[in-house]
Amino acid sequence: MDDATSISNIISLFARHLDERDFASVGALFSEIEYRASLGGSGYDGGDPATAVRGAGSVAAHYERVVTEINASWLESLGVPGDPARVRTRHLFDNLVIEIDEGSETARASYYGTVQAWADGVPLTTRYMGRYFDSFERRDGVWRIVRRHQAHDYQGYAHQGLPVARG
Repeated sequence: MDDATSISNIISLFARHLDERDFASVGALFSEIEYRASLGGSGYDGGDPATAVRGAGSVAAHYERVVTEINASWLESLGVPGDPARVRTRHLFDNLVIEIDEGSETARASYYGTVQAWADGVPLTTRYMGRYFDSFERRDGVWRIVRRHQAHDYQGYAHQGLPVARG
Protein backbone atom coordinates (compact mmCIF):
# COMPACT_ATOMS: atom_id res chain seq x y z
CA MET A 1 0.00 0.00 0.00
CA ASP A 2 1.37 3.44 -0.86
CA ASP A 3 1.95 6.13 1.79
CA ALA A 4 -0.96 8.39 0.83
CA THR A 5 -3.40 5.47 0.96
CA SER A 6 -2.07 4.42 4.38
CA ILE A 7 -2.61 7.94 5.74
CA SER A 8 -6.03 8.26 4.13
CA ASN A 9 -7.03 4.94 5.71
CA ILE A 10 -6.19 6.24 9.19
CA ILE A 11 -8.52 9.19 8.64
CA SER A 12 -11.28 6.98 7.21
CA LEU A 13 -10.97 4.39 9.99
CA PHE A 14 -11.29 7.15 12.60
CA ALA A 15 -14.64 8.13 11.04
CA ARG A 16 -15.84 4.54 10.78
CA HIS A 17 -14.87 3.69 14.36
CA LEU A 18 -16.66 6.76 15.72
CA ASP A 19 -19.80 5.99 13.72
CA GLU A 20 -19.75 2.41 15.03
CA ARG A 21 -19.12 3.69 18.60
CA ASP A 22 -16.02 1.48 18.66
CA PHE A 23 -14.01 3.64 21.03
CA ALA A 24 -11.40 0.96 21.75
CA SER A 25 -10.48 0.98 18.05
CA VAL A 26 -10.31 4.80 18.06
CA GLY A 27 -7.92 4.54 21.02
CA ALA A 28 -5.78 1.93 19.27
CA LEU A 29 -5.67 3.96 16.05
CA PHE A 30 -4.66 7.12 17.96
CA SER A 31 -2.52 5.42 20.62
CA GLU A 32 0.53 7.57 19.86
CA ILE A 33 -1.23 10.92 19.74
CA GLU A 34 -1.39 13.53 22.46
CA TYR A 35 -4.76 15.25 22.53
CA ARG A 36 -5.12 18.64 24.07
CA ALA A 37 -8.80 19.39 24.11
CA SER A 38 -9.88 22.97 24.77
CA LEU A 39 -13.14 23.78 26.49
CA GLY A 40 -15.89 25.63 24.68
CA GLY A 41 -15.58 23.72 21.44
CA SER A 42 -12.44 25.51 20.26
CA GLY A 43 -10.87 22.25 19.22
CA TYR A 44 -7.94 20.00 19.89
CA ASP A 45 -4.33 20.88 20.51
CA GLY A 46 -5.08 24.10 22.37
CA GLY A 47 -5.60 23.00 25.97
CA ASP A 48 -3.40 22.74 29.01
CA PRO A 49 -0.63 20.14 28.47
CA ALA A 50 -1.22 18.93 32.04
CA THR A 51 -4.70 17.74 31.03
CA ALA A 52 -3.67 16.19 27.69
CA VAL A 53 -5.10 12.78 26.81
CA ARG A 54 -2.42 10.18 26.06
CA GLY A 55 -2.50 6.44 25.37
CA ALA A 56 -5.04 4.10 23.82
CA GLY A 57 -7.19 3.62 26.94
CA SER A 58 -7.35 7.32 27.77
CA VAL A 59 -8.13 8.27 24.16
CA ALA A 60 -10.92 5.66 24.03
CA ALA A 61 -12.43 6.90 27.31
CA HIS A 62 -12.13 10.52 26.15
CA TYR A 63 -14.00 9.85 22.91
CA GLU A 64 -16.69 7.79 24.60
CA ARG A 65 -17.33 10.62 27.08
CA VAL A 66 -17.27 13.37 24.45
CA VAL A 67 -19.54 11.50 21.99
CA THR A 68 -22.04 10.71 24.77
CA GLU A 69 -22.05 14.34 25.97
CA ILE A 70 -22.46 15.71 22.43
CA ASN A 71 -25.28 13.29 21.62
CA ALA A 72 -27.11 14.10 24.89
CA SER A 73 -26.70 17.84 24.30
CA TRP A 74 -27.91 17.53 20.71
CA LEU A 75 -31.05 15.63 21.74
CA GLU A 76 -31.70 18.13 24.53
CA SER A 77 -31.28 21.12 22.18
CA LEU A 78 -33.96 19.58 19.94
CA GLY A 79 -36.26 18.86 22.87
CA VAL A 80 -36.19 15.15 22.06
CA PRO A 81 -35.96 12.62 24.90
CA GLY A 82 -33.77 9.63 24.26
CA ASP A 83 -30.71 7.60 24.98
CA PRO A 84 -27.54 9.32 23.66
CA ALA A 85 -26.17 5.88 22.73
CA ARG A 86 -29.01 5.49 20.19
CA VAL A 87 -27.96 8.55 18.18
CA ARG A 88 -26.40 7.48 14.88
CA THR A 89 -23.77 9.50 13.02
CA ARG A 90 -21.88 9.64 9.78
CA HIS A 91 -18.55 11.41 9.83
CA LEU A 92 -17.83 12.50 6.26
CA PHE A 93 -14.38 13.75 5.30
CA ASP A 94 -13.56 15.36 1.95
CA ASN A 95 -11.17 17.66 0.10
CA LEU A 96 -8.29 15.63 1.53
CA VAL A 97 -4.82 16.98 0.82
CA ILE A 98 -1.85 14.86 1.94
CA GLU A 99 1.70 16.24 1.86
CA ILE A 100 4.47 13.71 2.49
CA ASP A 101 8.04 14.68 3.37
CA GLU A 102 9.94 11.51 2.47
CA GLY A 103 13.22 12.82 3.84
CA SER A 104 11.93 13.10 7.38
CA GLU A 105 9.23 10.39 7.23
CA THR A 106 6.57 12.88 8.22
CA ALA A 107 3.35 13.95 6.58
CA ARG A 108 0.53 16.44 6.97
CA ALA A 109 -3.09 16.08 5.97
CA SER A 110 -5.81 18.70 5.82
CA TYR A 111 -9.46 18.11 5.03
CA TYR A 112 -13.04 19.14 5.73
CA GLY A 113 -15.28 17.19 8.05
CA THR A 114 -19.05 17.05 8.30
CA VAL A 115 -21.02 15.11 10.90
CA GLN A 116 -24.56 14.09 10.10
CA ALA A 117 -26.76 12.64 12.83
CA TRP A 118 -30.18 11.09 13.29
CA ALA A 119 -32.13 9.29 16.00
CA ASP A 120 -35.61 7.95 16.65
CA GLY A 121 -37.92 10.87 15.95
CA VAL A 122 -35.12 13.03 14.52
CA PRO A 123 -34.43 13.11 10.77
CA LEU A 124 -30.95 13.17 9.33
CA THR A 125 -29.39 16.58 9.90
CA THR A 126 -25.97 18.18 9.58
CA ARG A 127 -24.72 18.67 13.11
CA TYR A 128 -21.14 19.81 12.60
CA MET A 129 -18.75 21.12 9.95
CA GLY A 130 -15.08 21.89 10.43
CA ARG A 131 -11.51 21.57 9.23
CA TYR A 132 -8.90 19.08 10.37
CA PHE A 133 -5.12 19.48 10.29
CA ASP A 134 -3.28 16.25 11.15
CA SER A 135 0.41 15.43 11.45
CA PHE A 136 1.78 11.94 10.89
CA GLU A 137 5.09 10.16 11.44
CA ARG A 138 6.29 6.88 10.02
CA ARG A 139 7.37 4.78 13.03
CA ASP A 140 8.85 1.32 12.48
CA GLY A 141 7.55 1.45 8.91
CA VAL A 142 3.96 2.30 9.91
CA TRP A 143 2.27 5.70 9.56
CA ARG A 144 0.84 6.99 12.85
CA ILE A 145 -1.13 10.14 13.61
CA VAL A 146 0.79 12.19 16.18
CA ARG A 147 -1.06 15.53 16.32
CA ARG A 148 -4.46 16.93 15.41
CA HIS A 149 -5.84 20.45 15.28
CA GLN A 150 -9.55 20.75 14.65
CA ALA A 151 -11.17 24.06 13.66
CA HIS A 152 -14.91 24.33 14.26
CA ASP A 153 -16.83 26.14 11.49
CA TYR A 154 -20.44 25.20 12.28
CA GLN A 155 -22.06 23.51 15.22
CA GLY A 156 -25.80 23.13 14.76
CA TYR A 157 -26.75 22.62 18.41
CA ALA A 158 -25.98 23.89 21.89
CA HIS A 159 -22.97 22.18 23.47
CA GLN A 160 -20.68 23.56 26.14
CA GLY A 161 -22.22 27.01 25.87
CA LEU A 162 -22.13 27.31 22.07
CA PRO A 163 -25.15 28.95 20.45
CA VAL A 164 -27.48 26.92 18.28
CA ALA A 165 -26.94 27.86 14.61
CA ARG A 166 -30.05 29.29 13.01
CA GLY A 167 -31.02 29.90 9.39
